[in-house]
Amino acid sequence: MNKQWIKWMAVPALLLSFTSHPLAAQPADDHKEEVIIVYKNATGKKKALAESVEVDHQFKYAPAVSVTMEQSDVNKLKKDRNIAYIEKNVVFKLKGTKSKVVTKKQVDNAKASAFVSSEESQWSYQTVKANEAAQKGITGKGVKVAVIDSGIAPHSDLAIAGGTSTVDYTSSWVDDNGHGTHVAGIIAARRNGSGIVGVAPDAKLYAVKTMDKDGEGTLQDILEGIDWSIANGMDIINMSLGTEADSRMMHDMIDKAYQKGIVVVGAAGNDGTADGTGNTVDYPAKYDSVIAVAAIDNYLKRGSFSSTGNEVEVSAPGVKVLSTYTSGYYAYMSGTSQATPHITGLLALLKQQNPTLSGSALRKELLKHITDLGAAGRDPLYGYGLATYGEASPTAPVSTVTPAPAPDNTLLTALEEAANKLVQANSTKKLWDYDSARQAISKLPDQQEKSKLQLQLDQIRQQLGLAEFSSLLNISPTHTLTIRFSQSIDPKSVTPSSVFVRNEGEFVNGLALSTSSDGKIVTIQAPSAGYVSGGTYFLYVDTTVTSPAGKALKAPVIVRFTVS
Repeated sequence: MNKQWIKWMAVPALLLSFTSHPLAAQPADDHKEEVIIVYKNATGKKKALAESVEVDHQFKYAPAVSVTMEQSDVNKLKKDRNIAYIEKNVVFKLKGTKSKVVTKKQVDNAKASAFVSSEESQWSYQTVKANEAAQKGITGKGVKVAVIDSGIAPHSDLAIAGGTSTVDYTSSWVDDNGHGTHVAGIIAARRNGSGIVGVAPDAKLYAVKTMDKDGEGTLQDILEGIDWSIANGMDIINMSLGTEADSRMMHDMIDKAYQKGIVVVGAAGNDGTADGTGNTVDYPAKYDSVIAVAAIDNYLKRGSFSSTGNEVEVSAPGVKVLSTYTSGYYAYMSGTSQATPHITGLLALLKQQNPTLSGSALRKELLKHITDLGAAGRDPLYGYGLATYGEASPTAPVSTVTPAPAPDNTLLTALEEAANKLVQANSTKKLWDYDSARQAISKLPDQQEKSKLQLQLDQIRQQLGLAEFSSLLNISPTHTLTIRFSQSIDPKSVTPSSVFVRNEGEFVNGLALSTSSDGKIVTIQAPSAGYVSGGTYFLYVDTTVTSPAGKALKAPVIVRFTVS
């Protein structure tokens, strides 16, 4: 990889810890504190405002004010029956990680081919099956998503509908840290033919800047961000942040948002142990009113850092995820901060598809789109499992349980055949063996065994770097397929074993392959009898297609097409 296009930077991941808020030195008898006062009634509010040296914020959706007050007055109000409770305005600090920053050109060249647009080729996008939603015209259009983070930077892949800043040094919501822009791209990077595409590319992104350029933000800043999100009618709040310390006020505010119909999605945390033991889930993901998200890698295994605990609800891609970054760049980052926006994007898709669903109902709808990972049912590592746009596996949570019928000999034979073909595909890593396994598994009834085999097939697909698309629908039986390459290829490398079509797990014979004089176009002429009307076919392009210098295609491609 060209090193002049890459730079390594220390980028903070939003895993947070509490520290005391720095204040100028004051005499012991005149010490001032920044506090959040929650009052019970109008009298309590009046007293809180009257005793304050400075009023920082009056919340709209909570009976609370954020103020600066002398410590003696704070102690007095704590004993007042009109005051519910008082919290210090503590500071959140981000913990640093590394991120690989890349250019737009590198992203576009990463897996560009005739049928694979680089913006759809990311493993994380494919894993949550966002492409299936796109094929149905479901893109999250009109769904309002608040990204409570470090802001969102201007980027060619991002459209920002609005936002706010709650930090004290700027009224701009522009990201000067990088984390928020990365999260935003995973949710809703636009489909524009280059860069990347988000899970819900037409969702309305709102930048709620609560963290500063150094990765710090106060509890008050974050609470103001939640308050703003409620006031502005957000459908979903993404909180790729967390802390080990609880906050009663934050809990109350998030509960209020949930009661208002807003779905809140939070990062489980990056404090997990290698063996996955212990309860390490952070707040606010620990709250019942938040969907806690764990991170998995491209082998569908838990990221070793991903926090664990009974609060984990779902899993999503969170290891080496490519997304937008500041200054027009892109970056690879890892963490539950990256897993969380995948779930936010999926919820936006489901909200567009089911616009009348309440927040709690939308949360239940998400659980209909789960592929179980780890131990059967809900577990502390993966929650219910991997959330995707696809339908739920048989082990996903359901309201009733119906005993499965005993398998007959025909089913057992089919399962054995599928398993054997899967072993063969895993051994050879050949596209035709992959296709044979895919075909055998697709014919199985929707039971737990099929789900497990499909997961193993998906892992093989990830290892191959294979992107699968449905680009050609209802073509004529005699249609000539055309593959265009960005660079010349060696005509001798175009053979029936490197470019081929399969149907029902078998090779389609009688195809005629030809290469243009400049070596940039390959045509596949249909068999003389044509393709079968109503059939579903798969075009494969293997990495054995090479340039004249012998350089292999960067990734294999599979294109599903149907015949009218």
